[in-house]
Amino acid sequence: MTHSLVVPLVLWGSRPPTHRISCILVSPDLKTIVTGCRDGQLCLWSVEDHAITPRCMLFGHTSSVVGLTAIPGVEMEWNKQHIVSVSESGEICLWDLVDGKCLEQSKLPGKPASITGHNFVLDNVPQQCIMCCGQFSEILLLSASSLSVLVSLVSRICPDWISCACVVPCLRSSEPSVVIGTTVGGSIKVWRIHKSSSQAVFFEEDSKQLNHLTAQSIKVDDSGRRFLLIIHSSTWQVCDISDYSVLCSCAAPVGGHPLVDGYFLSSETVAVWSRNGDITVYKLSFSASDQKHRRSALNSATPCVPAVVQTISLLKTDHFVLPPAVAFQYATDKGPLYLAVGNCHGVITFAEVSQTTYALGTLFKNSLYDLWTSFNKKPTGIVDQLSHDPENPLNVTSTLFIIQFCYLCCGREDGSIVIVPAAQTCKAHLLKDELCNRKGWPPHRTLRGHHDSVTCLLYPHQEAPKRYSSEFLLSGGSDFSVILWDINSGTVMHSFHVHGGELTQLIIPPDGCNQRVNQSICSVASDHSVALLNLKDRKCILLASRHPSPIVEIRWRPEDDYMILSCADMTVFVWQMETGHLDRFETGAVAADILKACDELENVRTDMVAQSSINLLQVFKHRSLSAFKAVAQQGLKSLIDGLGVDNSENESNVQVFLCYFAGNFQ
Repeated sequence: MTHSLVVPLVLWGSRPPTHRISCILVSPDLKTIVTGCRDGQLCLWSVEDHAITPRCMLFGHTSSVVGLTAIPGVEMEWNKQHIVSVSESGEICLWDLVDGKCLEQSKLPGKPASITGHNFVLDNVPQQCIMCCGQFSEILLLSASSLSVLVSLVSRICPDWISCACVVPCLRSSEPSVVIGTTVGGSIKVWRIHKSSSQAVFFEEDSKQLNHLTAQSIKVDDSGRRFLLIIHSSTWQVCDISDYSVLCSCAAPVGGHPLVDGYFLSSETVAVWSRNGDITVYKLSFSASDQKHRRSALNSATPCVPAVVQTISLLKTDHFVLPPAVAFQYATDKGPLYLAVGNCHGVITFAEVSQTTYALGTLFKNSLYDLWTSFNKKPTGIVDQLSHDPENPLNVTSTLFIIQFCYLCCGREDGSIVIVPAAQTCKAHLLKDELCNRKGWPPHRTLRGHHDSVTCLLYPHQEAPKRYSSEFLLSGGSDFSVILWDINSGTVMHSFHVHGGELTQLIIPPDGCNQRVNQSICSVASDHSVALLNLKDRKCILLASRHPSPIVEIRWRPEDDYMILSCADMTVFVWQMETGHLDRFETGAVAADILKACDELENVRTDMVAQSSINLLQVFKHRSLSAFKAVAQQGLKSLIDGLGVDNSENESNVQVFLCYFAGNFQ
C-alpha cells in the first residue's frame, strides 16, 4: 500500500489576483492588517517602517467575506495570534496569523452580517466569545476556540432578522453583560446576560420601535458608556443608552451617497462614512461627562445638529460600485489613532489621525496590482506560454487537480481545457527550469468543445470511485452546456444542453440515493436551475427550474428521495428525485425548519460514522479480541436486522468468522 502526500501550491501568472476588499481589520499591535475580499480569500499584510507588504493569502471561504474580528484575551488584552472570519454563506473560520493555518471551521445558519469579539462571563466562567448576527432571528455567542454556539439571544416580541448588534461594556464586575441589537423592521432590543446563569437561551428584556427601518450599524461609546450611535442609510443619530431617546440627529448630504457605518472617536466626536468612502468627523454639543448639556439635549423638542470638524476623502473617484472597508484603531488606550481603508480595487491606505484636528498624517498605501507592477520580470502562469500571444495570455477560469493521474486541468476563457502533468510543470516553474523556455512546454493535451469560457470542472471518480468510471471528466461553461469527456482519449462522449444560463457548479450526489441518481451528477446554473444528469444513460433525469432567486445551497434526503434547494431569498424548494416533481416549497420559519432538520440528520450520520471509526481504531490500537468481538457482533447484528432474515444461522456464521479471525489477530 502506497502513501501519498498532496502539498498545495499556488502559482500566480502575469496578472495579479483580484482582491476586491469587503472588510478590513487592523491588529491591536498595529503590525498586521487583515483584508477579506468578495472572492472569499483573506490577505495578511505586514506593517513595518511606514510600508505595507503582503505576507500571505488565506483560502478557506467559498463566498464573500463579510466580517473579521480579533479575539479578546484575558484582562482586556487582545489575542495577537488568532482572528476569526465569516462569509455570507455562513462559513466561519479561526485562523492563526503566524503561519496562516485554519485552526477551526464551522457553518452558521442563514446569512451572517457581522461578527465581533467580546469577553463574557457565562455560568460564572469567563469565556472568550464571538458575537454573530445576520439574516436569522437570534444573536449567537460562539466559543472563540471551538466556534461552537454557547448562547443564543432570542426574541419573544416580533422576532425578526438582526441587522446589527453591539455590547455595552460593564462598569462593575457584578453587572450583567448587556447586548443591544436592531432588527430589519426597525426595533431595538436589549438582552442582559447574567453571569451566574447557566441557561443557553436568553430572551430580550426590552424592545422599542425606532423611527427608521434597518440600521446599518450600531456602536456604543466605550469611554463614557452613555451613548449609542445608530447609522441608517439616510441619517445617523446619537441616542441616550438609558431610554434610547434621540439626543442628536443628522441627515446624509442632499444628493450624496448612502451612509454605511460610523465610529465613536471619543465621547464627544463621531466619524461617519458613506458608500463612496468620504469620512466626516462631527463634534457633538454634549458629552457623557457634561450632565448639564446632556440634560438640555434630552429636554429639547428637536435633536441638536452636530458641527462638522473634518472631512476625509481618500478615494479619488465616486464611481465605486462597492463600498470601501474602513477601520479605526487606537495604538493604546491613550495612544495615537490610526485609520485603514480598503477599496474594491484592492488598494489599502493607512495613516495616523490627529486627535485634535482629525487631519491625516503621512499616507502610505499598497495593493497587489502595485506589487505586480513593481516586478522587473512578471511571473509566468502555469499555462501562459501555451497561449497564441504569451504577452497577453488567456485567462484561466477554472481549475481541477486529479490526484489519481497527477493531472492539472485548466479551463480557459476561450472554451478550451488544457491538461498538464502537475508535479512536472510546477517543478519547472518553481525552480525556473530551462524547460519553461522551450516551445510547446509543458507537455499537454487540449480539449476543445465549449464555445465560451469554462466555468467549472469535475472528476467524479475522485470523489466516488465505486460509482463512476475513471474515464469520466465533466466540464460546464458559459455556453450553458455540460460536456462529458473521455479523459484518456480527450474526446467528447456527450454534451448536455438543459440549462438557460452559465454553469456555476458541478456536484456529486451523496451515497444512498437510488441507482439512477447514484450514476448522475448535479449541475447548477446562473438561471436558477438545477439538473440531475445521468452519465450512464446520457440524459437529464431531473430539471429543477423557475426558482425566483439564485440557488445558494443544496441539501439531500436520499432515504426520502428528496433534493432540497435553498434560494437566496430564503425560500426552500423540495424536489422528488425519482419522479422529477416539485413536492412543495416553503418560506420563513417552515423553510428554516426544513434546513435545520437536514442539518440534524447529517450530524447524526456523522456522529455514527465517527463513533464506529473510533471504536474500531481502539480495537486495533489495544489489540483487544473481546473489544473486536463486541464491535463485530454489533455491526453484523445491525446488518442482519436490516435484512429482516432469521438470525440463528447468521449468528453461528458470526462465531465461526470470529474464531477464524482470532487465530490471525493474536
